[in-house]
Amino acid sequence: MAKALIKISNTHSQLGNTAAVTETHQKVEKILYRLDPAQRMNYEAALGSLCLYLGEYETAINHFSTIAKVFTEQGNNVNQAACLDNMGTIYRMLGDYHKSQEHHDLALQISRDIEHTTLEANCLSNIGILFYYQGEYHRAFSKYQEALSIFESSGVRHQMLNTLINIAIVGNALKQQETTVAFFTRALSIAKEVGDLRSAAYINGHLIEITRTNVKDEGAIERLREVCDSLHNCWRCAAGVFRSSLALMLAEQEEFEEAIELIRCSEEDVRVERFEYAMFLCKKTMVYSSGQVSAAQKAMQEAELASKEVFTGENSILGDLLQRSRSMVNGDNA
Repeated sequence: MAKALIKISNTHSQLGNTAAVTETHQKVEKILYRLDPAQRMNYEAALGSLCLYLGEYETAINHFSTIAKVFTEQGNNVNQAACLDNMGTIYRMLGDYHKSQEHHDLALQISRDIEHTTLEANCLSNIGILFYYQGEYHRAFSKYQEALSIFESSGVRHQMLNTLINIAIVGNALKQQETTVAFFTRALSIAKEVGDLRSAAYINGHLIEITRTNVKDEGAIERLREVCDSLHNCWRCAAGVFRSSLALMLAEQEEFEEAIELIRCSEEDVRVERFEYAMFLCKKTMVYSSGQVSAAQKAMQEAELASKEVFTGENSILGDLLQRSRSMVNGDNA
């Protein structure tokens, strides 16, 4: 029964139905607590993955930590490495880059020792994301390329999709628009092929931001609204991030009331991921700077504090946003 529910939950997650994932997750937990410890271990990793999907990071850490110890004692290297890699991802989202690096590196070493190439590629991709968060874009790009080569050889479509998205994002950070659009376009094709509606909406959101030509592009604003609506029930953090971008677009058109409301209703959704939250606070500052000076100053203080926890350097995307926010608060809109 628990195994069937987990399969159902995984299907709902691919379709972007967060409410159904949450409901199924709760049913699985009730069943697991009636199982003996040996049986329960078989499902802890799956529960950890579901908690990771739902943004319940502390709970996910507990699940993966518990099962990783058991797999280590059993000599089950594949599952041990997978758990360690997942823990590295969660620590990154919590802003603890040191612990994240430790877990990813250990998982990578184990995967190479046992010659498990798909697991190795997953580790490489996650290390690439960690480098991206730290503003080391060329190193991130290199890790992604290594991972993509392995995924292409093995034909693992979902992992290929995620890696293509990551390459596009780091390409954007490097201001390589042609590369960025090419990789996003390729990723979008795979997302449609495998029926990953959540990833398709996420990619479209980035393409809208990248290809928007001027502040009066009403079409871009309406398309981004559609992306936010699509992601609201399946990826609330991403929806909140895109709403902050939409708020900036509206503020540029002096539609301040709607822009501020978008910021207000999105903040809790983004707060769960510290790097994205620091970026969000910078955009919040920029929106408020158009007319609410005291609110903008307060938001700037929050952005500075949040950025210190995940700081990636002045030449990073976050560093650029901080500089722009400071300039707007100080009245320098040039």
